[in-house]
Amino acid sequence: MKRRLIIPLAIVGMLTSAGIAAAAEEDPEDTVFNYGYDEVNHVLLWGAHASDGLYDCSLEVQGNLTASYGLTADGLVIVETLHDDADAVVVFQPTPEENLSDEFEGPADMPVEYTGPDGECVVGGGVVEGPNGQVNHGMVMKLFNSVYEGPGRGCLVRHLAKSDFGKGDQQIKVPDVDTEAPDLEAGTEGEVAFQTALTDCEHGKANKEDKLTGQENAAAKKAAKANGERGNSANAPGKNKNNGND
Repeated sequence: MKRRLIIPLAIVGMLTSAGIAAAAEEDPEDTVFNYGYDEVNHVLLWGAHASDGLYDCSLEVQGNLTASYGLTADGLVIVETLHDDADAVVVFQPTPEENLSDEFEGPADMPVEYTGPDGECVVGGGVVEGPNGQVNHGMVMKLFNSVYEGPGRGCLVRHLAKSDFGKGDQQIKVPDVDTEAPDLEAGTEGEVAFQTALTDCEHGKANKEDKLTGQENAAAKKAAKANGERGNSANAPGKNKNNGND
């Protein structure tokens, strides 16, 4: 059976922190954006979090992290556990008091471990796949744009547009699709090399830096047409602006 997960119409709060908001002009980097790709299971993962939240959510860890996957009823991928190459649980440090939002009375007392979709610094995503099973950079972009409807999408998507996800050896053309590959199952583990970007996602303000350049837009559109997308148009990911909070 061909690997296939239909991306849901509803977006869940695990993919973005509620705390992303307008930043002061002197501190434009208001968002920590973690993003990574599991090329074996074709899973794109990300998390966007306020840089002045209780914890520094950066995933700047050398080497791959091991993620164990869960699935929502609608087919989104959630990361239940996250370990480093020494099999230790990923830990996030408290944000220094001088960088902390005024909404908090003080910094956190101690670091916090990654505990899944109900915890801090959550990451999640979905399976990358075109209508005919193909995997390429355009499908990566299509997945993110179809699922993520949180604040600051423009400033986040440009980082994915510049990534190598779905390119080179990660690309799977239609003739090479394994039609017998099973769907992703809950409990599957994958190796993911995360990248972290500090970016300005000042909510509600049309910053020039938050938009894709014409060249980046053209590249994304060209990639989306790669390998001849055809058929099964009804399975294209849907959109919904019903955002949740983690």
